[in-house]
Amino acid sequence: MAKEVTVLSLEGKFLRGVRLAESGGTFSRLAAETWSVAAEETTGQGIPSEEDAAESGSGENAASPNGDGTEEGAQETAAADLLAQAFHEAATAFKTREVILSVPLSRLLVKVLRLPVDDREDLEEKAQEELRKISPFPDEPLVTGVETVAETDTEIVALAAALPSSAAEDVSEALAAAKVRVTKTDITALGRLRAFWPQICAKEGAARRLVLMNLDDGWDVIVLDDDAPVLLRGLGGEERSPDELARDVTLSLLQGEAFGGERAIGDVVVFSETPVDAATLEKLAAFGPVRVAETTTDEYESAEGVAQRAAEGATCDVTPAEWTAALREARFKKKLTVGVSAAMAVWLAVMGVFVGVPIVYGQLAARQAAQSKRHQAAFKEAKSIQTKLKMVQGYSDREHGALMLLKHIADALPEGDDIRLREFRYTRDDAVALQVIADSQNALDYQKALHELEDSEGNKLFPGGVEIPGGMSKNQFRIVATLKEPDEDERPARRASGRKGAR
Repeated sequence: MAKEVTVLSLEGKFLRGVRLAESGGTFSRLAAETWSVAAEETTGQGIPSEEDAAESGSGENAASPNGDGTEEGAQETAAADLLAQAFHEAATAFKTREVILSVPLSRLLVKVLRLPVDDREDLEEKAQEELRKISPFPDEPLVTGVETVAETDTEIVALAAALPSSAAEDVSEALAAAKVRVTKTDITALGRLRAFWPQICAKEGAARRLVLMNLDDGWDVIVLDDDAPVLLRGLGGEERSPDELARDVTLSLLQGEAFGGERAIGDVVVFSETPVDAATLEKLAAFGPVRVAETTTDEYESAEGVAQRAAEGATCDVTPAEWTAALREARFKKKLTVGVSAAMAVWLAVMGVFVGVPIVYGQLAARQAAQSKRHQAAFKEAKSIQTKLKMVQGYSDREHGALMLLKHIADALPEGDDIRLREFRYTRDDAVALQVIADSQNALDYQKALHELEDSEGNKLFPGGVEIPGGMSKNQFRIVATLKEPDEDERPARRASGRKGAR
């Protein structure tokens, strides 16, 4: 399954979302969409017009749902609702509740540090100390994101950034309302740098560059030394005159003088959604050669740049602690729900076995009993037919009839008067009992002759054997010739009866 990255970028009046999917080792755009998060300045969603307020008689407090009597408060509430709605729609569109959030520089505390290589292990701690110095709320705990932007044999240049809770209250409320969780928080300006890098580096040989971006979030000032960012500052979305912009750029450069001393700016690159007037370009020309780079019509470049950074493993993460806690709680609840569901499924399966198996086995037993009754009736019918068939076959079998057997027995008598047949008893399909008068030797010879008798097909006439049970007088013997072989359970009884007779 392909790996996917979803980024939502806060850019002025819009929330832009991009979803990238991995294919063949590279990430390509799978989907992109934009949502408006700016409330109307006069009459907008959730803000009644003056005429509606007058008709409803709600007085001056009608403009604000919070009852503060100001249109500004109502607009802030409407903007918060729009942001929550935008987050919800983005989660629905991209089919995920976990996203990477990109925030503008104007919301962040950012500082670039130069530290000795030996301080690598203490990089996060030193970054937090430096950010507390410039934070308007020094006592507020900060989650600092640190990313190394350059490194030599002796020093490390690292970008440190943090998102104070006071600058993210509206976003926190909107995320909670939309039930969207943030896995990572990155800086939109870094995504823009990645997206615009070919235009930024179009002029070669500039050791220090000044990059100005006037996009959705207002002016951003970025200083690059040897193509590594050494200063990032968001001026906010307020409109600035050429003089005000030149003053803010000057202050930014003074803040960054520690990174390169009096190094001259060799290239001033300006990106702007709107045409830059001549007066502004004239003021900026005081810092160095100015060139206006073309911005593409692709409004998702910044968000996609952040997504590409995430796919490449960028380490800058300024996610506040409360967002991380909400993410852990949501994941724990999801795992707990899945675990409980699985346990319930197992329990239901076990109960189904305990309750259902006896019922099923009872039904199977009843079905088996019904089949057994049907089979028993069929067996009795077949047995009756078989018995009748044997009876018919027995009556039609002249080979084993009484007269034919008497003929065979008489033919086996030796010539002369050495042995005489005195009695002949015949039981069909069972045995022939003979009583002869002879001495013992003649009787044994006659027994052997009877044993060797065969029918017309060459089979033994008496397959069950010919025996002399004994118990008669000196010259009178009883010979029993069996017409069929005894069953296994009959043989021991017959042998026992034979031994008894011998005694």
